[in-house]
Amino acid sequence: METKKIVFRAAPRRRKKRLVLLTVLVLLLTVCAAVSTIAWLTARDQTNNQFTVGQAGAEVREDFPDPYAAKSNVSVENTGNIPVYVRAAVTFRWQTADGKTLAQAPEEGSDYEITWGSSSSWFRQGDIFCYALPLQPETETAVLIESCKQSAGTGDGWKLVVDVSVQTIQAEPADAVQQAWGVTVGQDGTLQAGGTP
Repeated sequence: METKKIVFRAAPRRRKKRLVLLTVLVLLLTVCAAVSTIAWLTARDQTNNQFTVGQAGAEVREDFPDPYAAKSNVSVENTGNIPVYVRAAVTFRWQTADGKTLAQAPEEGSDYEITWGSSSSWFRQGDIFCYALPLQPETETAVLIESCKQSAGTGDGWKLVVDVSVQTIQAEPADAVQQAWGVTVGQDGTLQAGGTP
């Protein structure tokens, strides 16, 4: 006796419905996955980085108490926004009434009297005065020149002019000042004479 296999086949309509349903389900899953991926990729926190550029600057502070005093209470203020090291060059010259500079240089002791500041924070390296401490923003050095006064009866009507020129360099990194100025920076951050420019 022969057995017949009975095969159940879905009606063509049912098959078509299943195929459409399966296609819609796959499309729906694809759209959900795409939307989730886009949402994940575009969701972010916004942070604004703010950078402040370090600026080194200095201004000479001084008084002019009387007609024969060229300068007094000379110090340097850090006008920048970062700690700096300061150095200054002090030059002396004669100036005529009409503003011309004379070639003849005034001589300390005979043409003018100068009293240097008493602070040990300033040291001399050649013709340059270096302030040993890093100077914080909006602060001043100790006094470099307490007073400088033209001697009476000198200069044949000329006026003594004392020029103080300053330079600053950022305090960090320490090797910047060592290389540029030929000084040594101690462990505590103070400058010391010596080094290799």
